[in-house]
Amino acid sequence: MATVDNKHHAAGEVFDDTSGLRIIDLSDFEARKDEIAGQLISSAKDVGFFFVKGHGIPQSDVDKTFEYSKLFFDLPVSVKEKHPFDLDTFAGWRGLQELSEVTGTRLWEQFVAPVDRPSNPIAASKYPPNDLIPGFKQHVEEFQRKSQAVAAQLLRGLAIGLGLPEEYFQGGLDFDADDVATLLGFNYYPPTEGLWKAGDAFRLHGHADYNLITLLYRRAGEPGLELLPGKEAVADPRVKNQDIRGAWRGVPDNTANWVPAPPLEGTITVNIADILTRWTDGELRSTYHRVRSPDQANGESVGERRSLAHFVAPSRSFVVRSIKGTYPPITAGELIASEGHAYGSKFNDPEWQRIAYSTEGTTVAAAAARGRAGGARPEDLFPEEAPPIAVA
Repeated sequence: MATVDNKHHAAGEVFDDTSGLRIIDLSDFEARKDEIAGQLISSAKDVGFFFVKGHGIPQSDVDKTFEYSKLFFDLPVSVKEKHPFDLDTFAGWRGLQELSEVTGTRLWEQFVAPVDRPSNPIAASKYPPNDLIPGFKQHVEEFQRKSQAVAAQLLRGLAIGLGLPEEYFQGGLDFDADDVATLLGFNYYPPTEGLWKAGDAFRLHGHADYNLITLLYRRAGEPGLELLPGKEAVADPRVKNQDIRGAWRGVPDNTANWVPAPPLEGTITVNIADILTRWTDGELRSTYHRVRSPDQANGESVGERRSLAHFVAPSRSFVVRSIKGTYPPITAGELIASEGHAYGSKFNDPEWQRIAYSTEGTTVAAAAARGRAGGARPEDLFPEEAPPIAVA
C-alpha cells in the first residue's frame, strides 16, 4: 500500500501534483478547524476527491468490516438472492448475474447494507439471518455510526470553508432517525483471471455517487480506482442535469485525463456526491470515478478487489434546498429513489453498456462518428426511460 509521505502544501499534503489530489489531516479538529476547513474546501472545489488521515477510526474496525464482507459474499447465491436490491431505497444485493445484465461485464458484485430501524421493514429484510453471519447487522450499524461521525466533521469543515454556519450541512444526519438513509456498500470485484474478456477495461464504469459525500475504505495492494478531477470532468453534453450526474444517467468521457488514486495506508478516500452538489448550487461538484481492471502486463494483481463505500445521505424525509435556489426543493428519499430507478432502466441496454465500458469515450465527435457510421444516433445514446428527478 502506498504510504503518506509527500511534501506539505498550504492546502494539505499533495499526493498528485497534476490533479492536486491531497491528503488532509483531521487530527485535533476543534483546534485546527479553520485550517482544515480551508484545505477541505480547496480540495472539494478543485478536485472533488481527497484523502483524510487522523480520522480516529481504528484500523481493526476497518479490518473486521472487511472480514464480514468476505463472509457475506462467500454465502451461496441461493441465500444472497433472498435479499435483492431495492430500487426505492438503494439497499440490498446485486449479484454478478444481475449486474452483468446492466453493465455487460461480470467483474463486480455489491451488497448495500441499510441501517435497520423498526419503521423501515425493507431494511431488516436485506440482511441474512444472524445465525448465518453472527453479529453482521450489529457491526454494520456500529461501523456506520463511527464513519458518520467522521462525515459530520467533514461537512462541518466544508460549511466553514463556504462561509456558512458550521452546522449548515448537519440537517438530516441524525443516525438514530427512523428514516435514516445512510448506507454501507460492500463491493466485491472477483479475480479477473478467467472472467476478464476483451473489452473489459473497467471493473466499474465511470460514474458519480448519488448521495451527500462518500467515505471509501480500501485494502493494501488493490489499485484500480481512478478519478476525473472536477475541473477536468467532461460529460456528453446531451446528458440532462450534468451538475447532478448520478451513476446511471450518463457517463463521463473515458478518454479524458483520469488520475490514479491508489489506497493510502491509514487514510479514508472521500468524494463529493450529487446531493451536496445540489445543495451548494453546483459549487461543490460530484466527481466522476471508475475502477480500472488490473494491468497484468505491468505486474498488477489479477486477484480479487474489495472496498467499503459509506454512502452518507440525509434522512429520506429531509428536504434538500439549494442555497441560492438553483434547484427546486426535493426530499433525499426522492433523489435516492430516482437514482435507483435510473439503474433499473439500464437492464439489457447494450448501447449504454458499450459507451459506459468502452475506452473510445463519449465525446460529441465520437458519438457523431458512430451515427454517421450507421450506429446509434447521438440522440439515442441516452434514452429517456430513466425517470426524471421528482420535485417536492
